[in-house]
Amino acid sequence: MYLYDRGSGRFKHCWKRPFAGFEPTDEDQPINKQVGKCSSKIRQDDAQVLLDDGIPVKDQNDRHPGIIYNVFEGIPYEAVPTEYGKSYHGYPWQGRMPKVVLGRLRSRAEEQGFLSQFNSWVEKYGKR
Repeated sequence: MYLYDRGSGRFKHCWKRPFAGFEPTDEDQPINKQVGKCSSKIRQDDAQVLLDDGIPVKDQNDRHPGIIYNVFEGIPYEAVPTEYGKSYHGYPWQGRMPKVVLGRLRSRAEEQGFLSQFNSWVEKYGKR
């Protein structure tokens, strides 16, 4: 089991809005360079559950996942190590992810009643 680590004094991926999104750090910044912001609905306990129940992806020779994926209210999230083998920090996903993981997250979103939100997010922020 890994620990969810927001980091003390770390607010880079936080905002006060009850939905996930991206925020530019500079004007006219492309979406892939913007900072992912987590829904304010996600509390520390929720983040730990998402991490514990997440879908780990690791290279064949690694002992620990390089990324752990999950979905919250239809929005895919990814968590990356903050301290190898011990803790992870998550934020809204964008870009690419393995097709098998995408399929599993889609199923989870559908089970939770958020398939439309999931599909919209993947269409807007995913890369093929």
